[in-house]
Amino acid sequence: MVLIGLTLGLLVLLFLIMVALTRAFQSTSVAEIIDWKPTRSPEVEAQNEVDDVRQMIEAQNVLRRKRGAPEISEEDVQRLAREDQAFRARGRGPFAEDGAIDDEELARALIVGCGCSGRELGAELAGRGWQVRGTSRRAERLQPITAAGIEEAQADPDRAGTVLELCGDVAVVVWLLGSASGEPEAISAVHGPRLESLLEKLVDSPMRGFAYEAAGSVRAATLAEGARITERAGERWRIPMTLLTEERGEPGWAARTAAAIERLLAG
Repeated sequence: MVLIGLTLGLLVLLFLIMVALTRAFQSTSVAEIIDWKPTRSPEVEAQNEVDDVRQMIEAQNVLRRKRGAPEISEEDVQRLAREDQAFRARGRGPFAEDGAIDDEELARALIVGCGCSGRELGAELAGRGWQVRGTSRRAERLQPITAAGIEEAQADPDRAGTVLELCGDVAVVVWLLGSASGEPEAISAVHGPRLESLLEKLVDSPMRGFAYEAAGSVRAATLAEGARITERAGERWRIPMTLLTEERGEPGWAARTAAAIERLLAG
């Protein structure tokens, strides 16, 4: 009984001490108790953030100059951030609340190999609120791209530089060459070393996603090699990649392909 009484007495004493301490410090903040004060003002913290961004941009531009790629500015970074935010905020179609479309707020896709199927895909993406740029290696094939409401550009996938120079404002590159025609050696190069070289250079571009067409009339072994290159690049450079494995002739191909492209930016 004595032991129980002592235990109860200690518990009551501890309770009273806790109540007393609570009342003593209830009007005192934790920072005051431990005598903590911020080492830098909010203004200094904000300036440090600005300086960090500028240093990161300069570091990127050093690499871009070595590769011969165009430099990026603070305005480019801000625009890309707005595109990301706007893309995540929208569903289908224009993502401004009032339905208005601001060109600076649209994601942009570059379709390399914008033939009939490319134009169909471009129209689907445009209907979802994207800006779309399509390429052809031949000047006489550019007019149909423009007629489809897509920005046209001449580029040869066998020459990575002609594609790279179109990627300065592009969010997603679509390598739509699964049914490309030409000499077997040239087609193998486009899905092999040319593709690999382009992906290495795109690391220093604003691109945030890459879609590779891994289906079509090109030899299966060639497409499989291109798919492996794409997946390896995605793992190495931490860039979102997707393989387009559906045949173009399937009903609803364009809509499903556009959805796969959108998922690249959805995170």
